[in-house]
Amino acid sequence: MPRFPLASWATLLTLVHLPQALAATPTPPKPAGACPVGATQPGAPAPAAPPVQAGSAPPNPGCPATPQAQNQQVLQAWSQAVGAPAPALVPQGDGQSRLDWQLQIGVDAYRTDIDQPAAQAVYSPNASGDYHRSQASFQVQSLGADGQRWFAQGNLLASNDRSVIARYSDQLMSLQIGGSGASYQWSAGDVATAYSLLSTNLGLRGFAGQWRAGAWSVQGHLGTLAESWEALAQRTPLDGRPARSSYLRDVQGLKLQYEGWTGWQLYLTHQSYEDQDGSQGEAQVWMAPAEARSMTVGLSYQAPELQAQLETGRSRFQEKAAEARTGQATLLNLNGRLGGQNGSGGLAWRLGANDVAAHYSSLGAMATPGLKEVSTGFDWQPEPWLSLGGDARAGKQRTAATAWSDATSTPFESLLLRGNVMLNEWLQGLSLQAQDMRTWQDSGVAADRSLVHTQLSLNLAQGNWFAMAGLTRSTMKDPVNAWGNSRAPGWMMSLSRNWSGEPGVDAWSLSTQLMLNGQRQDSAGQRSSSQSGSFAVTGQHPRWGQLSLNLQAGSFTLPSGQELQQRAYVLDASHPLTRQSALRIYWRLNERNLGQADLATREQTGGLQLSLTL
Repeated sequence: MPRFPLASWATLLTLVHLPQALAATPTPPKPAGACPVGATQPGAPAPAAPPVQAGSAPPNPGCPATPQAQNQQVLQAWSQAVGAPAPALVPQGDGQSRLDWQLQIGVDAYRTDIDQPAAQAVYSPNASGDYHRSQASFQVQSLGADGQRWFAQGNLLASNDRSVIARYSDQLMSLQIGGSGASYQWSAGDVATAYSLLSTNLGLRGFAGQWRAGAWSVQGHLGTLAESWEALAQRTPLDGRPARSSYLRDVQGLKLQYEGWTGWQLYLTHQSYEDQDGSQGEAQVWMAPAEARSMTVGLSYQAPELQAQLETGRSRFQEKAAEARTGQATLLNLNGRLGGQNGSGGLAWRLGANDVAAHYSSLGAMATPGLKEVSTGFDWQPEPWLSLGGDARAGKQRTAATAWSDATSTPFESLLLRGNVMLNEWLQGLSLQAQDMRTWQDSGVAADRSLVHTQLSLNLAQGNWFAMAGLTRSTMKDPVNAWGNSRAPGWMMSLSRNWSGEPGVDAWSLSTQLMLNGQRQDSAGQRSSSQSGSFAVTGQHPRWGQLSLNLQAGSFTLPSGQELQQRAYVLDASHPLTRQSALRIYWRLNERNLGQADLATREQTGGLQLSLTL
């Protein structure tokens, strides 16, 4: 059996049960009807704290939320931000709060067996053998009575299975620390920053923060883009190859925003990056190190019936020993609603115009360089039983000239129409959905390349039963390449059923789903086809745990008439041993390319997992 490198997690275990005092200094009891302990009396100066959320009214009229209520709001916001359960907040009798945090450890031991042709070992990325996988994650937060907080979280992984960690025996998957108060927030380590569509939208290893003062706010980031923490530290991989396959890229940026007018936001961004020359080590990087900077200015408006955004920017990009290139970009997007109530019903409409130069450069910008287009769309509900929608685009995609190719400009158009009809008068829960998508692209000759995809489905939902049956058809035409001409009709069906136990009763909750689909493709006088199906059962019991079974089977018929089959089976069951631990057993079997001896591959994995929550 493999050994488990649990010693690498020993430093995390020292953090277990390290409580943090949170709220204010103990306060003498108040008379009946007074504000709770820790809350400020009306008329007294209020401490800086997060605002009370809707639905979280103070215990007494006229009293603000207690530190415990404020702390709980911050915990909920923190949980949504990090995507993990919030630590438990335990109120104390003296008005303080204590924070209990979690350390989670999981250890896997499993066996993998691969059966494939000896001469074709590339058909499976895995290898036969005994493996282990250990993972630990921690989440810590301290919250004060004034609303200030700090947090730390991380995730470590270790394994001797190179399909789990390709280049190391253990790896730091993520690490982040941070804090916030009434007017600021910051984070360091693995951080993400998003300013606008034309500026910065990326994850980096470094620092990011935000500070607010009245209607003004400032955001900033500073750090390095690297493939991993190990690449950043230039840790030698097990395969002996260079730790980095690209340059380290130093990045920085700033966003200044003003929100002094109701619904309006005015912002200015500036960002830059520079590759560290020579940071690639011994790796072969075919592009020269580069540097770039960009600046954008934008104006947005948000109201229930209208949203608008206008942003324009300019960038400068330069590779080492090459001429600098500049580019401009402008985006305009309008969204509105006519009629309807509470954000539903009526007519929702969209208008957009984008012009992004091929040379425009900005880190993680969500706008595609070289794209120039206008677009419009709508969603309309003229009757409670009828919904219609559509989107249309027209423009051209441009590429810049390089040392190996000329500049290009390819016009395109697209149209998408969709509709949904409720047929409750015929059968309760019955609906008909239809969608038709068409695209056209200039081919350089008289006729355009085109794609037409149509889908029609009938859906039924009654009680715990859900059923669907549908037809699809795709047609591609390419006047330049005959192999690009094809027709692909298809079909699909699904049926599912849920069983739920009575509330408060220890009983199984079950869910089953059956799915079937098939497709035929005719291209250049040749025909191929495929069929597949799957059946899944999942169950959950308050005391016994969880169980899931998944069966899949399919076949693919080649133009030559030869048929290749594939099958997959998955069994996964977990059982809670205590409130803090659980045992999981799993088995997977995957068979591919059955029907041809020199392609057939069989992969089987079975293992145990022990998880602990401290």
